[in-house]
Amino acid sequence: MHQTFREQTWDETHFALFYQQYASPLLDYLRTRTRTLEDAEDILVDVFLAARQAPRLGMRHPEDSLPGSGK
Repeated sequence: MHQTFREQTWDETHFALFYQQYASPLLDYLRTRTRTLEDAEDILVDVFLAARQAPRLGMRHPEDSLPGSGK
C-alpha cells in the first residue's frame, strides 16, 4: 500500500527532535558563512521550512540516532 504525501512528511514530534538536534550546530556553521546573525537565522529558517515540507525519502527518524535508542 502506498503512503500519502502527508504520511511521508515529518510529523510534529519527529520534526521537533530533528530541529533540536541540528538547529544549533547548523546555526553555528551558518554564522561562519554569513555576515550577520540575522542572515544566518534567515537561512536556518529557510532550511528547516524546506525540510519540514519535504518527503522523508527513507530517512531515519532523528530519535534513532539519540543516545540510548539502541540504533
